[in-house]
Amino acid sequence: MSGIALITLAACTPEPVEAPAANETAAPVQAELQTCAITEAATGAMIAQLSACTIALGGGQPTLSVSSQAMTDGEGRLRIEVLDASGASLQVIEETAIGAFAYPYIEDIDGDGAADIMAPLLTGNVNTNYAVWLNGADGTFRRAGELSGVSIGQTPEGMIAASGRSNAAEWETGYYRITDGAL
Repeated sequence: MSGIALITLAACTPEPVEAPAANETAAPVQAELQTCAITEAATGAMIAQLSACTIALGGGQPTLSVSSQAMTDGEGRLRIEVLDASGASLQVIEETAIGAFAYPYIEDIDGDGAADIMAPLLTGNVNTNYAVWLNGADGTFRRAGELSGVSIGQTPEGMIAASGRSNAAEWETGYYRITDGAL
C-alpha cells in the first residue's frame, strides 16, 4: 500500500524549473492590469484613489492606462496614458479631480464613430462634471471642454445632450455641438 502512495506522490510533483545561467537574466514579469470596468465593479466609484486599470479601445486603437494620485484636501490628479499596440506612450492626459475619483469611460460623444474619453472631474450626489477628450485621427486626444449632468449622450439630430438635476424635483438639459474641436 505504501508503494502506491509513493507513486501517486511522484506523479503530482511538479517538474523542476531550471534557473537562468549566471550570464543570463530572467525576463521581467509585468503585471497585466484589469480593465477599468472590472476594477470599478470591485472597488466602486467615488473613491479616494483609483486602482490602476486599462481601457482597450479595440479595432487597432490605442489602450488607455488609468491611474490617480490619492486625494489630498479633497483634490487629486487623474492620469490617463494613451498607449499604442506595442505599449509605447503616445500621450499623457492629466486632470484635477475634486471631491472623489470616479473611473473615466469611453463614449462616441461627438458622433464621428471614434471612442472619446469622458474624464470625471467633480462627482456629486447626482451630477458629474466631465472633461471631454475627443479622439483624433492620429490616435491622440484633444480636450474639447467640460460637460455636466446625470446623463450625457447624442440626440438623433447629432447634438450632445447633457441632462442634470438642479434639485430633487427639477431637471435641466443643455444641448451642445462640437465646432472646430470645441464644445
